[in-house]
Amino acid sequence: MVGEKIGLRDRVSLEAFRWFFRRKLAQVFGDEKRKEYFAELYQILKSISDPRSLDDSVWGAVSLAGGTAIPTGHAANCITDSERSTKFMRGLREAIDQMRTSTGRRVEVLYAGTGPFASLALPTMATRKPNDVRFDLLDIHPESGDNLRRILSLVGFSDHVGRIITADATDFDFGKAQYDIVMMEVMGPGLSYEPQLAVMAATKKALRPGGMMLPERVDLGLVLARDEDFIEGDFTWSYVAAERDDCPEMIEVEMDLQDVDPGSYPVGVKTRVTVFGSNVVEPDQAIITRTTQIGECDVEQGATRLFASYPPGADLVYRTYEPSVRVE
Repeated sequence: MVGEKIGLRDRVSLEAFRWFFRRKLAQVFGDEKRKEYFAELYQILKSISDPRSLDDSVWGAVSLAGGTAIPTGHAANCITDSERSTKFMRGLREAIDQMRTSTGRRVEVLYAGTGPFASLALPTMATRKPNDVRFDLLDIHPESGDNLRRILSLVGFSDHVGRIITADATDFDFGKAQYDIVMMEVMGPGLSYEPQLAVMAATKKALRPGGMMLPERVDLGLVLARDEDFIEGDFTWSYVAAERDDCPEMIEVEMDLQDVDPGSYPVGVKTRVTVFGSNVVEPDQAIITRTTQIGECDVEQGATRLFASYPPGADLVYRTYEPSVRVE
């Protein structure tokens, strides 16, 4: 029985489970949520999933244009990153509500890079009707699509979904512009490793005029470390989704060194993600905004500027790509 699967004390009917799960999902829009809340959601979703869909040894990382698609088990676990999940879940629903108010019709959403749970969309499905919003769900791993069908059917959200697409989002023909909102979170710190910008550039072609890309913007800046102190530069590189149709060949971040003492410093990149409106993931609040070391530099007397550059999706996480870091 469903109740046994999710660890409830008594056996419950499918309808009782659906009521329980919808209520649990809706709680994300209330008070600030702690890690324990998202850990519980993960365990519920895991318990009703096909175990193969979460097996990284079966559905591993896939190299794409502009980055790497992470394994399905890793993608499923992202829901436990509480600040990231809260801001994306709330930002998505607020964007949908704003679009619904302005258009007066059902909002069509593409959610690219869903993983096996499509977790960022589930709270909206729990709190909005199918005639308010409809999702197309896309992931590169076939088992993700199969597991999504399983979960959506079990929790009663199938009517919220138009298509479940198994494809590489960076190389898929969406046909005519058909979506009011396109959302994805396929990024590593500093826009490294995963193909966030490549996916944004490719999927924006499917956006209707006046549509929204989520996240709205990503800002990057440089940080110098000395012992336990950090010298933070301003955010000097930004990707604003409404203003860009391309995936840049290089990310180029700068930092003013006018007030920095001479010496050797590890160099890090900091990240800020604006999902929608006030839903912002600040540096070091989540894995995707974790300050990440990308190299070292020697600051000499009279140096005025630090520069760092690397391609979007470059593997800075496991340090298989060395960015260009220079001082002038």
